[in-house]
Amino acid sequence: MRRIHSLALTVLLACGMAVPWATAQDEPESDTLHPALEDTMSVQVPAEIAPSDVSTAAAVKRANTWLRRLLYRGVLDVTHIGAYAEYQLTSWSESTGSYGPVDARLTVSYLGSTRWLGADAEWLQAVYRAVDEEAVVIEYDVIVPSSSTIDDIHRVVYRVDRGEIKAADFSISASEVDYDRSDRPVSEGAEALKLYTGTYLTEKLRGSGTDGAEVVIYRVADLPPLGIVRLGYGEEGLTFVAGGDDAVPRMNVPPPPSR
Repeated sequence: MRRIHSLALTVLLACGMAVPWATAQDEPESDTLHPALEDTMSVQVPAEIAPSDVSTAAAVKRANTWLRRLLYRGVLDVTHIGAYAEYQLTSWSESTGSYGPVDARLTVSYLGSTRWLGADAEWLQAVYRAVDEEAVVIEYDVIVPSSSTIDDIHRVVYRVDRGEIKAADFSISASEVDYDRSDRPVSEGAEALKLYTGTYLTEKLRGSGTDGAEVVIYRVADLPPLGIVRLGYGEEGLTFVAGGDDAVPRMNVPPPPSR
């Protein structure tokens, strides 16, 4: 009888020790990044931003910067609907011109007149193509006042890689001076500029940019839509590489408000 009781006790103890082990194996591993709500001493760790999102945001910021620089220093030709000009962004110096690898390509197209809050306006679109390991394509739809000199931008929307259309932030903080919008370049006379696309008799102008950057502009009257052959800005610059007159809208954007 004692042997039976001893055997039963041995079996129960063996089972009792096995159950907690099996239960522990079945429980999911604790998530140290998302502790239980009752653990008030734990710190919630935010999700990390994907590297691709960071690089895309940087590309958009850079595209916004160069599109602003180009628009505010151009002279808009509204007589050639469908005209476009493509530029390459590279390192640049006034003595040697454009050099080094191409960082991006920026194309600006003029698509005709429109209305903005009851006033005449002009419609442009632009495409910025980053040239790097994580290349992105950023497309813009732009509405500006009806004037040869662009000193204001009514509306800008954009999309990345044909994604969602969003409002572009072209604003400058109140504590900063908007050098690009305020710049009034001074003419230094005529100068022949020789590029791969040909030799241009340009008007050379000199202005100022952000952080004390020197701005050098080469303009011609017959290069729509903005008349710019080269825009040197500090140690970088945009250089004209191609153009045409058959541009069509790339983005389907609702028309601007009109009274």
